[in-house]
Amino acid sequence: MLTHHTLQTEGTCVGNNLRFSLGDLVGVTCPLVPANTTTALLAGAGIEPIYCSELSLQYGNINISGPYSYGTGIEYTCQTGFQLVGVSSQTCLSSGGWSHELPYCNVLNCTDPGVPSNGRRHGNHFTNGSLIQFICDNGFNLNGTSLIMCYRGNWSAPVPVCISNTPSPSSSSSSVPTTTSSSKIITSSSPSPSATNQTNDSMQFAYQFLSAIFIALVVLIILVLISALVFLCAYHKIKKTKKQ
Repeated sequence: MLTHHTLQTEGTCVGNNLRFSLGDLVGVTCPLVPANTTTALLAGAGIEPIYCSELSLQYGNINISGPYSYGTGIEYTCQTGFQLVGVSSQTCLSSGGWSHELPYCNVLNCTDPGVPSNGRRHGNHFTNGSLIQFICDNGFNLNGTSLIMCYRGNWSAPVPVCISNTPSPSSSSSSVPTTTSSSKIITSSSPSPSATNQTNDSMQFAYQFLSAIFIALVVLIILVLISALVFLCAYHKIKKTKKQ
């Protein structure tokens, strides 16, 4: 039942722009509009809004949260390591249902990591959670991780490398110049013959100089002792002469 003051408003359920008497019964047709923008007007007109069911996406996200009324559009995204299977967006219909089936997030598998040169692997499954082990051939050492795991589309570590444990001819030949250069360094560091002779001459001169000083000191001491004895003898002679 509408009053004569009721006028047509966009998004509301009212009759045409006509005059009615108080108490008249009028049949109306309601346009379908998003209830989340006209809920108050629809409620005022006695019309219940249309809502779609709540949604959730495992391992993913929905851009807006409910409630979802007629006309509402939503978008889906998956977490890292997961791939969206199904539609990426859908709309709430006037029937109260969604325009498409609910998508889901499927975990990503890994690509074939390959086999290292001069090595082999155990395991040929590349699904999420799969393990692969690498082994090197005889005469080669493994450089890297021997066991890797697929996790959400990525391997836990890169494929290792098998390195030969025997030196190559190039590496052995390249070591020869190093040995030669080191021997040159040792030779250059040893003293030359002329330098040795100069050192010996210097030491001999020092020895002779010290020996001369020592001899001079000995002679000086002897002279002092002789002078002392001569003085004492002369002193005793003088003393005896005075007594006589």
